[in-house]
Amino acid sequence: DIKSKLGDLLLSDQVAEALKHRPLDRENKFHVKLSESIVTEAKDWVGRYRAKETTWYNEEWQYAGAVRELTDLEVMALGKFQCWVEGAGGLLGPDLLAEGMEQMSRRVVAEMRRKLHETGEVGDDAARRG
Repeated sequence: DIKSKLGDLLLSDQVAEALKHRPLDRENKFHVKLSESIVTEAKDWVGRYRAKETTWYNEEWQYAGAVRELTDLEVMALGKFQCWVEGAGGLLGPDLLAEGMEQMSRRVVAEMRRKLHETGEVGDDAARRG
């Protein structure tokens, strides 16, 4: 499903618009390379769970953690690609390719919190919790 959704994004107007302003990315087909790297990372992630013995899932906390991670996988995968589209997360080119989906997700959340704090939209209580 991730591969299909990324395929749709590759053909989207949003990506076409981003490529207008990034001739080097367009020439090097960076958006395609990024999509392929995300699909590979997602397959590796799923593969790690498939490789586990069935008894590993008998521990409720392990099963719950696996379900949580795999549920978040699509959001993280599409989010990493969206970071390239929007220029968010502070990474470009090979650095963006090398950054894992989970790390990229954390990077974006931290960036959003920082921006909210700078604009004063986050009160002192929320800033202490975050």
